[in-house]
Amino acid sequence: MPSMLKRLKRRIWTRPWTDDQVRKYVGEYRTVHFTHAAEQAYRERAASGGSISALLISLLERGEISGAVVLHSRVEDGRVIPQFVLARTKEDILRAQGSKYVAVSFTQDAFPLIESAPGPVAVVALPCDAGILRRHLARNPGMDARVALIISLFCGHNSEPELAQGVAKRLGKGHGELREYVFRRGHWRGQLQATYADGTTLTRPFARFSDYQNLYFFAQRKCHYCHDHMGYFSDISAGDIWSDRMKGNPIKHTALLARTPRGEEVVARALAEGVLLGQREDVQ
Repeated sequence: MPSMLKRLKRRIWTRPWTDDQVRKYVGEYRTVHFTHAAEQAYRERAASGGSISALLISLLERGEISGAVVLHSRVEDGRVIPQFVLARTKEDILRAQGSKYVAVSFTQDAFPLIESAPGPVAVVALPCDAGILRRHLARNPGMDARVALIISLFCGHNSEPELAQGVAKRLGKGHGELREYVFRRGHWRGQLQATYADGTTLTRPFARFSDYQNLYFFAQRKCHYCHDHMGYFSDISAGDIWSDRMKGNPIKHTALLARTPRGEEVVARALAEGVLLGQREDVQ
């Protein structure tokens, strides 16, 4: 029986996808690259290879965007609070690095930043929010000039704030109120980090959070029926690469799917100019 299961798994995972399967699960795309930021400093605090930060900083320094709408998180009264900000400098972008597995209000918090920005912006969002933004731009043609690039992050689902609070409280028994919280950082599956009122900083495997998250504890209701995990409506989709081939690589990489001519142009230029290092891949 075990050998039969192994043969079945081998058949399932090695059989090439059909074009219809690719369109269904991955969406339309132009190129796929595995990349990482050339600058080590851009990778140090990143959840993945620092590729998104490198792209945003490059666009900012070239004057193609006035800033980037990104998600920052802070701890207030012992609770993890997500907040969209308009990052106007390299330092702002780097401060916002890292995964945030916590519910946000994109239209309420991000739209005002886009509309009030002094010039075109790049927007980093979850797939569902990238879709909301793309539909908003289609209904309001004048807004097109305000959004220079949409980058979406691969997403299985998002969680209500109670999950992070519960994990942090369980980890920090006896250490007082939560003061700082990092969801995930570092190579492969990564580690979470929590700092408490008594000065104690605890670093634990990300599984302390993800085991609950993967079981949909406190999952947002909308995530139970979402079908877009890859960011179909973005210019560039980006996410972790969970493959055995990449596990042993000393530098964690980011998968970048360029979906539009604009996304393809931005990725190709970053690679040509050495902002990103990496190689082209096939979706299979």
